[in-house]
Amino acid sequence: MIVVSDTTPISNLVQIGQFELLRTLYHRILVPRSVYDELVFLSKLQIPIVEILAQEWIEIIEVNPKQS
Repeated sequence: MIVVSDTTPISNLVQIGQFELLRTLYHRILVPRSVYDELVFLSKLQIPIVEILAQEWIEIIEVNPKQS
């Protein structure tokens, strides 16, 4: 199963040390570029999210809102 994630589940799971739950449940997640950018901002606030998102089972994607 592939999941597209928003900012909140990723940042909250990282903060409580349970980020691997996403991998256990879904094996692969897609993170839209805008969500990634928000997570980069959170990383500047001392939350180590960017390093976590560099894993091979997480894919940063571009979303085109005009696609249907």
